[in-house]
Parts: sequence; C-alpha cells; structure tokens
Amino acid sequence: MRDRMKIGDLAFFYHSSSKPTGIYGIAKVCSAPYADKTALDKKDEHFDPKSYSKYIEQKKDFVPTWVLVDFKFVKKFKNPMSLVEIKDDPKLDGMMVRNVGSRLSIQPVSENHFEHIIKVLEGR
Repeated sequence: MRDRMKIGDLAFFYHSSSKPTGIYGIAKVCSAPYADKTALDKKDEHFDPKSYSKYIEQKKDFVPTWVLVDFKFVKKFKNPMSLVEIKDDPKLDGMMVRNVGSRLSIQPVSENHFEHIIKVLEGR
C-alpha cells in the first residue's frame, strides 16, 4: 500500500465479515500513504513497540511499518460478487483473495481481473 497505491487508483470494497463475503463496491484512493501515528503513540491501543523502536532509531530515514490511505466512495453494486463466485470464475485464476489464508485488508488486483469483475457486476 505504501509503495504502490497512488491518488486516483480504484479499489474494490470487499466485505470480509458479511454474508456473503465479497466485493460490494468501488472506492478511489484520495490521499498519498501516510504513517499511522497511533502505532507510534505509547498511550494508544494500536501502539506497536517494534515500529516505535524503528522510528526512534531511524528518525529522518524512518519508513513506517503501518501506513494509511484515505479512500472516497465511488459506487455500490446492486448485487455483490461473493468469494464463492470469485473462486468459481476461471477468468479470475491467480487472484490473491482466492488463496486460503490470504484475506489481507489490501491486496493487488490485476487490471484484467478488475475489468472482468466490473463487467460481471454491471451485467447483473
């Protein structure tokens, strides 16, 4: 996220806790990545001692472990594309979300996969 996401990039909004899990909409990156300051705040529940130590040691050259990017709502799909549908669609082979244990918050999606999913969802 820190190195690859750029302002204007589109992203799928994926619900990982809903029934069914799946792609429910589109969002747009509207900020450059920035450090999550809560990871460096000893009083915050999200404090990360390892990140803090790295920050203290590196000072000027500090590259944050935890970064944030702001998103803007673009579109909600009438009907989501479930994880089952994603896994069953041969045109989505190689998509990271299809792998067991690969449910990261942010994952890259190829342009071909992105366009195919849009085509399927807008055709419903």
